[in-house]
Amino acid sequence: MDHINALYQLAVLASFRPRPDELARALALQVLRDYRVACADICAIDSLGRCESVGSFGPVPGFPDLAGHHALTLRPMTSGKAMTVSAAELGPLESRSAPHPAEHLLLMPLQARGMLVGAALIGTDVHPQPEAYQEFWATLSLGCGMILSTGIRQASPFRGPAPVVTNRQRQILELVAQGLTNQQIGNRLGYSESTIGHDLVSAYERLGVRNREDAVRSLGLADAEVMSS
Repeated sequence: MDHINALYQLAVLASFRPRPDELARALALQVLRDYRVACADICAIDSLGRCESVGSFGPVPGFPDLAGHHALTLRPMTSGKAMTVSAAELGPLESRSAPHPAEHLLLMPLQARGMLVGAALIGTDVHPQPEAYQEFWATLSLGCGMILSTGIRQASPFRGPAPVVTNRQRQILELVAQGLTNQQIGNRLGYSESTIGHDLVSAYERLGVRNREDAVRSLGLADAEVMSS
């Protein structure tokens, strides 16, 4: 594969600020044409960390669907590297019933401004061998991530990359979800009640919420009982 030409095609594509569906089509027909891409699904991660399908090319029955799943829990995504995967390796994803024609699946995380913003799931007939061209795939991942961010802002009210709370803030919110008060959380973690309150306010700002109930919901902890104090 001519990697220089592929990256040139990506640069040209970026100048047109394509929508996510146009990005999927361009990956299949222009940038990765030597891989004979049969289908491509572009997913974005919303502000709550959920994976949402926002564009596709050549949809076929049986192709795994990333939409609706928490992308940050997928082990291939956390590495930041493109890799070939099977539907089983992707985890608890629901595949459509009929088999897909693509022999190989490539999962490529999409990054922008140092954050994970989405993923491209690509079905090909040629083994992509991402481990042999790590620099190429890293560059492609970054380029496509920037294109995705631009296309999403133009086409939908997507709110950007998943928010990030600190480890201590998440630990506090997990205890909030268990029904503990600020004083009880402080006693358990060894901090003052005012420190816990300050951390919660900071977490609210990061998550774009106003109270503890909404904060635990945004982190997927809404099933637990939350005390109002």
